[in-house]
Amino acid sequence: MRLLGRGVRGSAPRLLRGGVHRGHLGSRRRQARTRPGQPQPEVAGPQAAEYAAYIKEHAAQLAGPLPLSEVDVDVYDAICIHGGHAPLEDLAYDPDLGRILAEADAVKKIIAPVCHGLAGLLSANLPGGRRLFEGRSLAAFSNEEEKLNGTAEYAPWLLQNMLTARGGKVDDVKAWAPHVIEDGNLLSGQNPASAGPLAEKVVFVLNSR
Repeated sequence: MRLLGRGVRGSAPRLLRGGVHRGHLGSRRRQARTRPGQPQPEVAGPQAAEYAAYIKEHAAQLAGPLPLSEVDVDVYDAICIHGGHAPLEDLAYDPDLGRILAEADAVKKIIAPVCHGLAGLLSANLPGGRRLFEGRSLAAFSNEEEKLNGTAEYAPWLLQNMLTARGGKVDDVKAWAPHVIEDGNLLSGQNPASAGPLAEKVVFVLNSR
């Protein structure tokens, strides 16, 4: 998960091919983690060498991610939740993330999950058990994409189904096409191809405030 801090005004993001955001969005930008220990990122695919170089370049930052329990929402302007299947296993149930999202949403700070990162929204509840993002419009990794990716049978549950069951209004487009939805302060992207357009939207909205 990435936290975007103050000082973003007027800064222009740089985008890595494939839509992975590697811009400098401000003086306060932190990775956050749910569990103790240093994360061990893995890369694969045709751009593996480029991604590996990026990870090496930011090794110091990755070595000291901020525990979610220590996040002060007042310090940050936006909460960005990256994809990959990991959020289905941890962020979807993390009470610290639920607190962060509830506090950020209460003051209309930008919340920007992409792909499987939307699983993190499931961690946020209102008093009485109602889901914080119930009734909100979302773009999330679709059932079709999960099946085409060959991961549907291995996933603990299908993201689109779960978000819909919990009251989200998931709007999907053709598999692998970029798709970003803006619903108030909630900006979401459907798939990896949506990461770039979502990052651009986040920067645009921040600079418009």
